[in-house]
Amino acid sequence: MVQFYFFIYINDIAYSFSDLKIDLYADDSTLFRSDTNLLEIEKNLQTNLDSISKWCNINNMALHPKKTKCMIIGSKQKVCGDKQLTLRLFGTVLENVTCHKVLGVVVDNDLNWRKHIDDVCKALNNKMSLLKHILYYLTDEMKLLCILVISHIDLSIYNQIDLLDSGTAHLRRV
Repeated sequence: MVQFYFFIYINDIAYSFSDLKIDLYADDSTLFRSDTNLLEIEKNLQTNLDSISKWCNINNMALHPKKTKCMIIGSKQKVCGDKQLTLRLFGTVLENVTCHKVLGVVVDNDLNWRKHIDDVCKALNNKMSLLKHILYYLTDEMKLLCILVISHIDLSIYNQIDLLDSGTAHLRRV
């Protein structure tokens, strides 16, 4: 029930400002802008940050500059070089990143998904290694279940290889 009240409490932020482009999910929010002019994007995002900062102050909520990141997303040609945003929150310059985890998915600035695939492979390898280590201590029914889970994971990974041609080498590692 507490979460429901929190959603009601925070949900009006998206409607409080006419030019605000924001995605909200629980206590996670993402501001975004699309334009060909980087200075225009920076100006709009800074205005939005200032507006949200005022909204949070009025509504007794806190923003954390150290937890707030900014990233330019685009093709390799458009993102190349030292293009960065200079955004400030409470006088602190926000960190520019090339990848960031958003709701469990690692998004990188050129959308090639390598970092996300690496993280998924690492997590799967850790879980499969754990299953193999505890197999000796399990009953026959539990072993059968583990084998089914492992085979399902393997099958799921190999089914994705055709869908992610650029990530084929990464997926085959598992």
